[in-house]
Amino acid sequence: MLDVISYVNLKKDEMKRAVEFLTKAGHRPRMAIITDDKNFDANASYIRSKTQFALDVGVACDVIGMKEDDEFPSLDDYNGAIVQYPFRGYDFDVFRFWLSDKIPPEKDIDGLTHRSHFKPCTPLGIVNYLEHLRDTGVLEFNVTVNVIGFGGLVGRPLVEMLLEDKRYTV
Repeated sequence: MLDVISYVNLKKDEMKRAVEFLTKAGHRPRMAIITDDKNFDANASYIRSKTQFALDVGVACDVIGMKEDDEFPSLDDYNGAIVQYPFRGYDFDVFRFWLSDKIPPEKDIDGLTHRSHFKPCTPLGIVNYLEHLRDTGVLEFNVTVNVIGFGGLVGRPLVEMLLEDKRYTV
């Protein structure tokens, strides 16, 4: 477990240094976490952890709660945005399609839309951790990975990312 913590802290320290560099250059990064009022309680712990991480690395963070009839907020003043799922009862495929019209690809921090410049965070974290285990000698060259579930948030993107790397059998 300490191995996971040290790896996460290393990445956090790298991000903090990058934010400090940007801030010194006059560009303080700012992100929005957008959630809906129906799912706010269910999403509260995720929102708290994402907000705390942003604060820890020096990124300004606003949480925007939307009511059913609210228009999607403008992201002009933000460098990036996360829309916390579940959102308004959409199934995930509808959610991704809906978001693609709302978030510019370069601002989709979670990598959830089809046009995003980024890979989805949770699967990317898993792949990065597997790489860390490989670098430290815990994993050997060829590894078989069993992915349980093929959902759009984690399972499907993780399988796609692992299949890109010939060192994994999925």
